[in-house]
Formats: sequence, C-alpha cells, structure tokens
Amino acid sequence: MADMPPFSGVSGPGLGTILALGGWTRTGTVVHLTTITDQVGVGTVTPLAGSKLNIVQDNASNATVTDVLAIDHTTSGGAAAGIGTAVLLRTEDDGGLVVDAGRVSAVLTSAISGAVDSALDFFTRQAGGALTARWRIATGGGLLPLSDNNRPIGTNSFRPQS
Repeated sequence: MADMPPFSGVSGPGLGTILALGGWTRTGTVVHLTTITDQVGVGTVTPLAGSKLNIVQDNASNATVTDVLAIDHTTSGGAAAGIGTAVLLRTEDDGGLVVDAGRVSAVLTSAISGAVDSALDFFTRQAGGALTARWRIATGGGLLPLSDNNRPIGTNSFRPQS
C-alpha cells in the first residue's frame, strides 16, 4: 500500500469526517478502503500478508498481556443483566453466500455497578440452523453447556456442574 498523505482535517466523534485522506472513500456514513485489495495497518506500516486489518502494539511489556483491541457496547438506557458485546465470525459457503459460522460473546450476568459479573459464551450452528449458544465460561470459571446437556468433555461420563 502506498504511503498515505497526511490528514488535512478531522472532525466529529469516532471516525468523524476524514478529509483528503488518500486510499479511503466516504459514501454517506460509511468509510471504506478505495481499493479492495488494500490493507489497514494500525501501529504498523507492513500489515500481515493476507490480512485486511493488522493491529500491532509494540511496547516494553515483555511478561504481561496487553489490551490491543477494545470493543465496547454502551446503552442509552440503563444497563441490565444480559447486556454484552460479541465478535461474529462469518465465511463463505459453497453456494457463494456469506454465512454466520460462529460467535463469541461477553455478557454481563449482573450489571450492578461495583458488583458486575460476566460470562463468555460460544455459539456454533448445525445443519444450516441459526447460531446457538453451546458453551459458557461462567462467572466462577465453570464450563457450562447451554444448548443441552449432551456435550461431553473428554468422555461421556464427565459433565460440567452448573
């Protein structure tokens, strides 16, 4: 990807209005790469080959985990148990349609300020059906089946406890 010219102006919250930024096109409220084969590098000038987005955080932390990406869900109403955010994974099927293949979501099981509890849910689909929550890593760290109780871990005699 060729070097992009410097910004000539930015306004508004979030992405806002980007003016005269080479490589990008704005269509209404959507900002996208002008050339479909281009890549986006955040923190890098050499994005990973084959990736569309490569985010790099280079710092002196060599023995800790660093948050490189934050995905927020806020609400104009009062947050309650069940509010969450997710990453939807999609891919193309043999008919050329892009379909939902999986989802990982983080959900608050208690949204009480100062006493928040959360869980991590994993969704898959079967036989063309809708994405269905299959497993949950619960607040206390337990692994719980969500869609039914017939999801063995290792052997049929072992079942997670709810």
